[in-house]
Amino acid sequence: MRLPRFRFSRLSRAVSSLSLFALTLSIGALSAEAFRAAPSGLRTIAVPESSIEIRIWEERNVDGTTQSFYALTRLGEGALGRTRQTSNEVQLASVRFDPLIGGPPQVAASLEARPDNRLFLVQLFATALPEFQAGIAARGGIIHRYYTEHTLLVEMGPAELSEIETLPFVRWVGDYHPSFRVENVLRDALASNADLDEARYSIMLTRRGAAAQEEFAFRIRDLGGKIEVL
Repeated sequence: MRLPRFRFSRLSRAVSSLSLFALTLSIGALSAEAFRAAPSGLRTIAVPESSIEIRIWEERNVDGTTQSFYALTRLGEGALGRTRQTSNEVQLASVRFDPLIGGPPQVAASLEARPDNRLFLVQLFATALPEFQAGIAARGGIIHRYYTEHTLLVEMGPAELSEIETLPFVRWVGDYHPSFRVENVLRDALASNADLDEARYSIMLTRRGAAAQEEFAFRIRDLGGKIEVL
C-alpha cells in the first residue's frame, strides 16, 4: 500500500528537521566541550588509614566561570561512583559561603562563638564517607549533623581540634557561631539589641536524649522562661 505523496513529503521533511535538530545539538555540545579549558589545580589526597584517594580539580567553563570537581577512588578497585561537581560552599539555613574564597561572613560581637566554644563546622573535600567520619571520631570528634557540600557539625575541644583540622581530607574548620543558629529576623534583633516581645520558640538541641533535654529545660526555667513542649 502506498502512502499518499503529500503525506510522504511531510514525513520526510519532519525526519529531516529532527535529524538537523539532533545534529545541531551534537555540534553545540561538542563545541562547548572543545572550548572547555584543560583541568587545573589537580590534586590527589590520600586518606589516612584507608585505601581511598580524593582527586580534586577545577575546569573553566565557556562563559569564563570556574567549576570545581572531585572524584573518589579506592586503590585496587577504581572509581567510587561518578565525578561530581561541587560549589565548595558551606550552606546553612541563614547563610552560605566558601570559607577559602571570601571567608566566613562577619557576625555581630554579641553572637560570636565564645573562647570556650566546642561546636565547629568541618568542611571536607568530598562527601562524608564512613572512612572520613571514622577518622574524625577516632580523634575525639563527636559528629552531630551533616550539612550540604560536605560539611559536618562536630563537637570537640582544643586537643581534638588541633588533630582534626590537619587531616588531609578536611578542607576547613571554623566556629559554629550562635549567629549561624538562629533565624534571620531573630538574629538581626539580637545583633541590634532590640527589645523582643514575648514569643514562642522552637529550639533544636545538638545533643539528643532525655538528659540533655532536662538540662536545657532547667536553664530555660532558671532564666524565667516557660517550657510548653519537651
